[in-house]
Amino acid sequence: MRGWIVVVTCLWLGGCGKAERQVVPASPAVLRTDRILLKGHPEEAATALKRLASEDRDTFHAQYRLGVIAVLDHPDSAAAFLTRAASLNPHHPGPPFFLGLAALRRNDRAAAEPLLERGYALARARAGYALEDTTTVLRDALRAVEQLRPRDGTAALRDAARADSSNVDLWYLWANAVYRAGDPDTAREILDHVITLRPGFPEAFALQAACLYRLGRRPAAQIASDRALELNPEQSLALYVSGTLASDNSQYLDAFLLTYRAILADPTIPEYYQYLGSDLIRYSSLDLGSRFLELMELVRAFLGTYLGWSGYVPSGR
Repeated sequence: MRGWIVVVTCLWLGGCGKAERQVVPASPAVLRTDRILLKGHPEEAATALKRLASEDRDTFHAQYRLGVIAVLDHPDSAAAFLTRAASLNPHHPGPPFFLGLAALRRNDRAAAEPLLERGYALARARAGYALEDTTTVLRDALRAVEQLRPRDGTAALRDAARADSSNVDLWYLWANAVYRAGDPDTAREILDHVITLRPGFPEAFALQAACLYRLGRRPAAQIASDRALELNPEQSLALYVSGTLASDNSQYLDAFLLTYRAILADPTIPEYYQYLGSDLIRYSSLDLGSRFLELMELVRAFLGTYLGWSGYVPSGR
C-alpha cells in the first residue's frame, strides 16, 4: 500500500491552464503494449509497438513508448524514436526529457542538460501551474514552493489570492502551496472556489483528488480523479492518484498501468518512478522495477541541481 500522495507540482511562469490542449489518448492497441511491458516483457512490447508504428497507427504514442523502452534498456537506440516523437508532438515534455535521460545513461551530461531543461519547461507549461504576470514577491513565493519550501510561499500567495477573488490561476497556486505545506483540508476548501470559477479545470480536480486521498476519503478521491481524466486523459496527477487507489485495492496491474501513464504524461516527477519501480519489484518484475528506480535517481539528481533542492530525499511509503 502506498503512503500519502506526494505532489511535485511546478510553477513555470507563462500562462496557466488557458492554452487549448488537444489531447488524443493512446488507442487500446497501444495501451495493450503497456500491459505487456509491465508484465516484464519489454522486447515483446517493443515488437508490438514497431508493428503499430509501421502501420502508421498511433504514431506518436508508439514512437514515444518505443523511445521510453529503449531508455530503460538500450539508451543508445532511444534517440531515433524520441526525436521522431518530438517532431510529431513538439509540445509534449516526454520526448525531450527522455532524450535527456538517455544522454545521462550514456554519461553525456553536456547533451543531457538542455534536453532535460526543455522537457521540464514543457511539463510546467503543459500542467498549467503558472501566472502570466507576477510581482517580485509572488515570484519568490512560487520559487519557494518549487524548491520544496511551500510554507515560505504560502502567505504571499494567500494575500494575493484574497485580493483578487476572480483570479482562478492564483487561487489554484495558493491551494497547491497549502497542500504541499501539509494542510489538505484547507487546500480542498480553496479548490472548491477554483472549481466554481472554472468547472473545466482538470488540474484542480486532480489536486482535489490528492487532497481527498490524504484526508482518507478514498471514494471521493476516485470521483475527483475520474472527473480530471474525463477532462484530460493525460492529467498526470489524476493518473497517479487513480494508480494509488488501485494499489490500495490490490489491483496491482491496474496500478502499474496508471502510474506508468502518469510518467508518460509528465516524466519530471521522481515519485512516479519511485512508486512504480518499488511496486514492480514487490509484485512483478525485479529487473524492470530496478530500471525505473534508476531513472528516478537520475530525475531527482537533475531537479535537485536545477531547482536547488538542498539535501532532497524522496518521500517513502
